[in-house]
Amino acid sequence: MCLLGIGPCPKNRKHTLRCIALSLVMYRRLIAMHLKAPAAPGIDLWRAELLRWAKAEAQTLQLLIDKGIPAKGLNTWNSFVKTIESKDDARPP
Repeated sequence: MCLLGIGPCPKNRKHTLRCIALSLVMYRRLIAMHLKAPAAPGIDLWRAELLRWAKAEAQTLQLLIDKGIPAKGLNTWNSFVKTIESKDDARPP
């Protein structure tokens, strides 16, 4: 299911990147809500989905680079993964 709520995910790259960007905005809002009220609904689901996508994108780019195909953005995706993980570590219990 698409995180944007438009039914099954079309799984094309343009849609996926847009979906991740919009999901990141929602994730940031949920983090802000969570810091105010630790029981913010949906925070763990969003975090897990964003982390899964970011790791998959980083892995795909790494495979392309390993095969000698020029690919940009690996550092960006790895940084995104670290950001999500560090934000989660900073959350109050």
